[in-house]
Amino acid sequence: RTTTQGRIGPWPIPIPMTDIETVGAGGGSIASVTPAGSLVVGPQSAGARPGPAAYGLGGEEPTVTDANLILGYLGASLIGGDLSISLPLAQRAVERFVGSRLDMGVIEASFGILSIVNENMVAAIRRASVERGLDPRDFALMALGGAGGLHVCRLAELLGTETVIVPQHSGVLSALGLVTTDLKNQFAQTMPQREGEFDVAAMETVYERLESAARVWFEEERIEPADQTVVRLADLRYANQGFELSVAMHEGVATEASLERLISRFHERHKELYTFNAIGAAVEIVTLRVEALGRRRALPSPRTASRGTEGSKDYVVGERLVHFDLSGPLQTRIIDREQLHPGWTAPGPLLIAEKFTTTLVPATWRCTVGDQGDLILKG
Repeated sequence: RTTTQGRIGPWPIPIPMTDIETVGAGGGSIASVTPAGSLVVGPQSAGARPGPAAYGLGGEEPTVTDANLILGYLGASLIGGDLSISLPLAQRAVERFVGSRLDMGVIEASFGILSIVNENMVAAIRRASVERGLDPRDFALMALGGAGGLHVCRLAELLGTETVIVPQHSGVLSALGLVTTDLKNQFAQTMPQREGEFDVAAMETVYERLESAARVWFEEERIEPADQTVVRLADLRYANQGFELSVAMHEGVATEASLERLISRFHERHKELYTFNAIGAAVEIVTLRVEALGRRRALPSPRTASRGTEGSKDYVVGERLVHFDLSGPLQTRIIDREQLHPGWTAPGPLLIAEKFTTTLVPATWRCTVGDQGDLILKG
């Protein structure tokens, strides 16, 4: 989904952008106890410097990363051994700022920290799904980011989602996508008109001018003609409504008939997003848009023959005691993801380690490596 109603902090940004629901939750989110005795996590963050207490760079307050380390989800280093982290420093911070104030041990306090940050993330997912008429149980949940794999199974359980996907390079997936994604640009002109009073010829002239600007952009970006796609859109709203919806006009030319179909699709889209529409009410076109897409060649995804088997020791690089609940730790195998091949499968509990992230697989879940090397977790 895309939107022209995005915000960065308190500021509205009325330009086309991916419709992302953000939440102040991450490995550096700081846990604290309010004067009323409530445990809160974030939105304040320790950032990368000084970072979590476990980094030993001067940070003293406990963070989500410290809690993950205490519960055994992380080892003694991160980023393939490039960053050493300290369990005693993490324990000291959680005990000082959370455990002692709530009369809890560090294990119980760490579970409290993760419970709150997980609920914060689930609330954001629900805003992006349930509040828009989408049932999370109909989808798979994808993990990305350095700590995504540690939390994703618990988030899926809270949402009722049975499938989790951890793609290759998930720890740096956003950065990878940024340098490999298709190029997209939009060219727009405001042209307010009300249904029944459309100036079709003038609209066609505007669309042609916007398409000419798109072709100039394609040349500047050196996109081959075969990789170019141009789509016409329009921003529509009901009369006196305070926001618009962007709807594609699939027909190549603006005509009375194509505008009627555009309005019909607007009604359908409005009902899909907001559960109702107002067929018969006056509809206004506010802005005409042309979206230009320049395709890039996909990165190769080599397929290799499966050689992994359940219980194989070839991929086990260690074991660690891990707390999945308050009943006590479980001895958990640590798996080197780079050694896994399509078809490999094993039940939890597992810790699947790679350079930029770790995936936590609880005992009630099973992990399978898909054809493209993705981890597919089923709970």
